[in-house]
Amino acid sequence: MDSYLAGVRFNPEVIRPHLLVIYREGHPDCMMGGRLERARLDLKVGYATLFNPRVLRLFVVRGGLLGNINPENCRLLMRELKRCLEMREAETAELSGVGRESNLRKAVHAEFSFPRRGHFSRPMNTAG
Repeated sequence: MDSYLAGVRFNPEVIRPHLLVIYREGHPDCMMGGRLERARLDLKVGYATLFNPRVLRLFVVRGGLLGNINPENCRLLMRELKRCLEMREAETAELSGVGRESNLRKAVHAEFSFPRRGHFSRPMNTAG
């Protein structure tokens, strides 16, 4: 946690940490941690960059999902992430290191329509 906070504090592109926590019976059950940052969004076709706007991005760090990562909690987290985007807290969101068969990926597919799922994002080759 200390190295994460130091990275947030000393990176001029980072606006603030962003944490989502699900509580059950008064205790934290699941947490998703990331940051709100200024970033470039590369829209490419092949190697050619067509557009490179500067955006406010909610970036969920690799390993930022902790606790009880069951399907229900993942759906709740994705609903809240979607609400953050709808409230214009950020313009885009990126989830780093989401495994192909993970509960989080299934929740993304359930909560976000096909056009909103980031088909221009860098592919992640993780198994988890």
